[in-house]
Amino acid sequence: MEFCKYLIRQYERGNYDGIGLVLGDGLCGLDLDHCVEDGCLTEESARLIQLLNSYSEFSVSGDGAHSLAFGTLPSGPRRRGNQELYDNLRFFVVTGRKLPSSPGFVAHREEELRQLHAMIFGTVEQKRLNAQDQEDNCPKKRFNDVPKSAPITQGGRGKGLSDEEIQIS
Repeated sequence: MEFCKYLIRQYERGNYDGIGLVLGDGLCGLDLDHCVEDGCLTEESARLIQLLNSYSEFSVSGDGAHSLAFGTLPSGPRRRGNQELYDNLRFFVVTGRKLPSSPGFVAHREEELRQLHAMIFGTVEQKRLNAQDQEDNCPKKRFNDVPKSAPITQGGRGKGLSDEEIQIS
């Protein structure tokens, strides 16, 4: 407890944006970048923060938000676009600029963290169905199935391009 008091005293002296925390040991963090417009959360970000229902605040930049909760995350991705969800090896700066609708404490939110992860990244079943949909909507011949001798035309018209003219990056 003494160390916490020391940190608060240092922060109150000024010239600091906040106090840093390293996520892990059951502490998870939701990081939403560029989700504040005209001082208000975007609708999607507000939904995510409301689901978690734990301590949430504006980020240092003021155009993002962080939420903290205790629990564990399912395995899988951790970042999609401007949305990140971590449970270890990440550093968050706690600004103390609490969102008005958020609780003033970090809550245990095991089930909510699983739901949040599924909302942001999808579930294994959703990914399987999406992959199946993409496969069903694509021609059955894949790029690698096309023989090298098949002519590839420039702009759909004109002469076929030789292997030397085709550059795959």
